[in-house]
Amino acid sequence: MYKRSKSRMDVYMEALKIFSKKEIYDIDDQDVLDFLIFKDVNDSGKTIIHHRACPYTGTLSLDSCPNLVKCSLRHTASSMRIGIVLKLRKAFEEVGRRGPFEKTSMTGDPTKSILVQEYITFKQLEQGLSGHKKKEAPTMSRIKMDKLMRNMESYVCVLLHCNKKACWGWGCNSSQHY
Repeated sequence: MYKRSKSRMDVYMEALKIFSKKEIYDIDDQDVLDFLIFKDVNDSGKTIIHHRACPYTGTLSLDSCPNLVKCSLRHTASSMRIGIVLKLRKAFEEVGRRGPFEKTSMTGDPTKSILVQEYITFKQLEQGLSGHKKKEAPTMSRIKMDKLMRNMESYVCVLLHCNKKACWGWGCNSSQHY
């Protein structure tokens, strides 16, 4: 029998309910904030964030840091916003908690509160001050790119069973490929 695995949305919502010891309709923005902070500081992130006073700010290692409480593995602001907050937002929407959060009436989506948005903004600022740089793909030289394109073109021609010698290089003009 087929058993559906839990989606990330279900996993995060279940973790939030366990963490806050509340049901989904009783969770407020402070519960969401506390959960995000917990997720951020429990070393489940993969990004090295140095405290602004650390002499190793901007490096990609924690090995030499004098204070591993202030310098630690954290979530990036974008991964927290996209990976956790948006998944929780979808879960809240599924049960009808949409729109801006109203603490007095406990209506709306607590992930859309000013408190949660300010935390994500704070994380972006903190990461900027820590010297965190986004990882980028290495650039490819024109020669390597040309070689890659020739190899890809040859591979496509083989997949399409094209035996024309012109297809084994740059000269493939066969209309059957398009």
